[in-house]
Amino acid sequence: MNTSEAKDLLKNSINMKDLLPALSINVSGHGRNIRCFVHNDKYPSMTVYPDRVHCHTCQFSEDIFGTVSKVLNLSFVDAVKWLASVFMPGVEIDGTFDVEIRNRITLQRNVSEGLKAWRNKAYDRLCTLYRATQEAKRLPPDTVGFFVACMLEGTLDELTDALISKDEMDWLQVYRQLGEAWGL
Repeated sequence: MNTSEAKDLLKNSINMKDLLPALSINVSGHGRNIRCFVHNDKYPSMTVYPDRVHCHTCQFSEDIFGTVSKVLNLSFVDAVKWLASVFMPGVEIDGTFDVEIRNRITLQRNVSEGLKAWRNKAYDRLCTLYRATQEAKRLPPDTVGFFVACMLEGTLDELTDALISKDEMDWLQVYRQLGEAWGL
């Protein structure tokens, strides 16, 4: 099968709601709206249509091929091949799917999953530390524990907020700030 034939077949058979989870994009949101995966989106501003996505904030608007190209950083032809490899396994398009591209995508997905696991672990530890600071703030104001709790509270709020509402690049900044001292 050539790329043009595959493109037409894929375009008519893949729903965007089925594609996004294959790209490790969370599709839970309010109705058809999700958080935009292109920019730092705090609120669901991207609408998912059956054949495309459109962000009302950054104006990103693409079909399945453009979405795959953006998320996986692939050319159009490689996006078609990737879609075929995922949604039409066993179908060969203009030769086999490039092994280097498959390995890069697998590496990106593994890094993303590892970072999400680290984020969850860091979030749990920050919540535990935050609860401890709230307990320490019940101490008399002239104690060291009270002083340290007050000093830490703002930083803990910022770090926790970055892990909740920001993207993976912000999570890396939190990781750099916490360092290996936490054993995360």
